[in-house]
Amino acid sequence: GLAACSTADKLLDVSNPAQLDESLLDDKALVKVLVGGVVGDFQTMYSDPFVWRGSMFTDEQITGINWEQTARLSQRIVQYDEGDADNMFSQLSRARSQGDSIAGRMKGGLSDSPSNDPELALVLAYAGYSYIALADAMCEATINIGSVIYQAPELYGFAIERFNEAMGIANAAGAGANLSNKR
Repeated sequence: GLAACSTADKLLDVSNPAQLDESLLDDKALVKVLVGGVVGDFQTMYSDPFVWRGSMFTDEQITGINWEQTARLSQRIVQYDEGDADNMFSQLSRARSQGDSIAGRMKGGLSDSPSNDPELALVLAYAGYSYIALADAMCEATINIGSVIYQAPELYGFAIERFNEAMGIANAAGAGANLSNKR
């Protein structure tokens, strides 16, 4: 223990040569993986928590699950900083953030032709649907750790912006566009 005290200033220094350098995420070879991540985050969010936990708020589901937090959800006693409700916001926000982030990176250089890239159109569409899910489930939300709380109509407006941009890009790509990430 005393030996550790003498090197305490170096105790938290870590060297991990296998760590992925963040700049490598801007490699065009990763575009299909990034697009797949947007789709995967949306699918994960949509099944649970959006459908499963969200249906407890609306009485579309009555659950016999014995967990205290889940029982409170079913009774509409919601504490937003605990398990189920916090998980819902986190998953919805992750899907929304992932869509916006990857779309921005594709427009910023990861796509060779962002004005007619069908994968960018797909990412923008998923981002739009994520905004809709966020508005429907939470009614209001912050975006990107901001102090502004957006109401559902504003969140729907963000979705419309993404859908319009996605449709413009998809139309420019044309009917023969190839989405090699089979969905």
